[in-house]
This record gives sequence, structure tokens and C-alpha cells, in this order.
Amino acid sequence: MDLFKEKVMTGELWEMHLSRQFNWTKKLRSQLYEKFDLKNKKKILDIGCGIGLITREMAELSGGEVYGIDVNKELIPIAIKNCPGGNIQLASGEELPFEDNFFDVTFCHFVLMWVKNPYKMMSEMKRVTRPGGYMVAAAEPDYGAKIDYPDEYNAAMSTVRALQFEGADPFFGRKLKSLFAQTGLKPEMGVFADLWDDETMKREFEHVWKFADLTAKGNIQKGWIKSVQLKDKEALEKGYRVTLLPLFWGIAQKPHNTDNMSESTTTAV
Repeated sequence: MDLFKEKVMTGELWEMHLSRQFNWTKKLRSQLYEKFDLKNKKKILDIGCGIGLITREMAELSGGEVYGIDVNKELIPIAIKNCPGGNIQLASGEELPFEDNFFDVTFCHFVLMWVKNPYKMMSEMKRVTRPGGYMVAAAEPDYGAKIDYPDEYNAAMSTVRALQFEGADPFFGRKLKSLFAQTGLKPEMGVFADLWDDETMKREFEHVWKFADLTAKGNIQKGWIKSVQLKDKEALEKGYRVTLLPLFWGIAQKPHNTDNMSESTTTAV
């Protein structure tokens, strides 16, 4: 999706894209769930829940009361279908419709890079998280550090331009720690970068180019997609194709006493 500007996203295409994104980070999410002890959390908020796959996963693993919000009204019915036991509603992460100190965990996944005011959203996450609870940014990519080999396959700059055109920050991953700090939080940080084997790359690339073809506009764009697809296939057959996208994550615990904490008044990262 991130490679192309002018696209019409149907519910079917959203499910196609977000299901794939869900599978990308299974290993990472499992590690993060252990870190903030998901199985013992009773009230959980999934911000930018999309089609509800992670919302459902957290509900099943915790047995707790799980809420999901998204700004895309077309995704809400799909999320309700995928997570029928969840409390799913249309809302913005920058204006959370919940009381202070309401959740044990506030969670987001591939979301902050798309938010106009990430500081405001992180501040809202902090507000609605109870003292001792956790704020989790599970996966924020940094396309400025993306690796593709051979070098002629490197589409990082075209992806960066496309993301910027769509209103996202393709370099947000490296800024995540700063965002936590500006909100008066001291996070545990990490970077997840899973190197796919040839079979995984083949499967993922087939999905990418099918999706790209479905969302492409005009014969010129379709022709470019086809040429890149053929190059990818050739590189995979020869066994020298490599691709790697770092995903930054952060987990912060809300202090029990925030009276003496100094928070930055910065309004954007």
C-alpha cells in the first residue's frame, strides 16, 4: 500500500493489507505481551485497531475487557465482525473518549507514524492509562533505514515520498523514544528487524505485487510494477535478494505519582 499514491481502498483490500501486516509482527507482539504481562491485564485499549485482528488476539490472550478504536469508519464493521466481544467504536487517538486512569494497557501498532500530532496521542494514552499501567507502541517503522539488496532494488526513497504524500512520517521509528520522553515517560526501547528467508520473501513479494496491481492507477504504473516484479523473481531465483525494515517499539509504565513530573510542552515530534 505504501508505494502508491492514488488508490481506492475497499474493505476487501484493507483486509488483504492489514492481515499481512498482522502476520509480519507476530513474533514481536509475542515478546511484547510477555514484557507487559498481557495475560493478567483486565482493561486494554487498541488504538488504530483497523480490522480488529490484534484486538481479538489481545482479548483471547488476556481474557480481559478489550476496547478498539479507529478513525476509519469503513473498518469498524469489519473489526466488530473479527472481534465480536470487543468494545469497538469510531474515535481518534488524539481525542480518546475515555475517563482518566481507565485502562491497564493502551496499545498501538503501526499508528503513530500516521497521526498528525503524535505528542497529543501519547499524552492521551498516558491520561487514560491507570498509574502502574503500560503504554505500548508496538511497531513504528523507519523507512530511512530500510535495506534492499541488490542496490538497484532499493525503493526506499520512492516509498518515503509516497508516505509523505499520504501524510505519514516515514522516519518516525527513530523519533519514538523522543516522543515518550516529551510526554514525561521513560520507556524500554527496542528494534525488531526480522530477516526473511527466500520462501517467506517469495510469498510476501507475491502478495505485495498482487496488492500493488489491484491498487495501481493506469498502464504506466502497472507496467512499472510488472518490471519490478520480474526483477524480484529473478533475484529470488538466484538467491541473493535481501530486504529488511527496522520496526521500533517502546513500552513505558505510567508512574504512580505524576505530581512532580515535568512534561514538555512540545506539541509535535
